[in-house]
Amino acid sequence: MDSRPRKKFFPGGPILFAVTAIALALLVAAVGHWWPRGSLWYAAALVAVLVLLATALAWAIDMVRLLRTRQALRWRVVVWPLIVVIGVGAAFGSRPSFENHRQEFTTIAVDLLGEPGRTERGGFRIGRFDVARAYDLNGNVFFVDARETLLLTEVGWVFSPDGEPHQRYGDYSTEHVSGPWYRYSYRLT
Repeated sequence: MDSRPRKKFFPGGPILFAVTAIALALLVAAVGHWWPRGSLWYAAALVAVLVLLATALAWAIDMVRLLRTRQALRWRVVVWPLIVVIGVGAAFGSRPSFENHRQEFTTIAVDLLGEPGRTERGGFRIGRFDVARAYDLNGNVFFVDARETLLLTEVGWVFSPDGEPHQRYGDYSTEHVSGPWYRYSYRLT
């Protein structure tokens, strides 16, 4: 029989908390439109989620070991899931609101409509929104969201002072936001 004392397992150690904090910070930055710019936020968010899943697995394994050895639960065991829930909530609660920046979008739209001929501006930010380009098309100004646009799909906002924007070639849909503003999705088919 082994006479060595049994080592106590402790889930929720400092390494687990540090890795979790880094993953949550990355998730908040990606989902909250702080970093990275453009559609690379998908990769950053995916890395953060995979790291969180790995830490969840490590926490669960340690919890099983802790319960099998019948050790008393410690406060850090309960704190880890709470930190993750609060961090994920903060990530999704930190997304910027279009309404907070609507006036800045409107100013650029009116400027583009006031210029003669077809006009376009590219690669700029409005608040935390990355705009790949803004262009005038048939009296409407389209703002292409650089974070949501992928391959043959264009997503963004359209300023349409004459009511709902006209149908475009391809799979096109709009959703009214407020006033002359619409959220649109356009997929070239």
